[in-house]
Amino acid sequence: MALSELWETYRPAIYSFLRSRQSPHEADDLTQLFFAHLLNRDFLKNVDKSRGRFRSFLLKCLKNYLINEHAKASRNSRCLRAGLKTSLARGGFHALARRHPTDRRATR
Repeated sequence: MALSELWETYRPAIYSFLRSRQSPHEADDLTQLFFAHLLNRDFLKNVDKSRGRFRSFLLKCLKNYLINEHAKASRNSRCLRAGLKTSLARGGFHALARRHPTDRRATR
């Protein structure tokens, strides 16, 4: 199956699934990101007709992709919060405030 045919055939189903959970803009972005993800991987090696329909396979791939992306975002968020807490605990906020150009003490 050619890539353009894959896009034309399965994009509406993928978009519809995402649209039921996201805004139209986010659903469109996620649809494109998901297809780009598929292109970067050798996803067709896991396709087996005896295991069911290709559309079901794609939906399962999409769900796994969304789970992985959510986990990455959560990890990044936790890391950022932990870094901010560490920075604040070390007096990072006060050091930043002292260097801020609108701070009157810094301009004297």
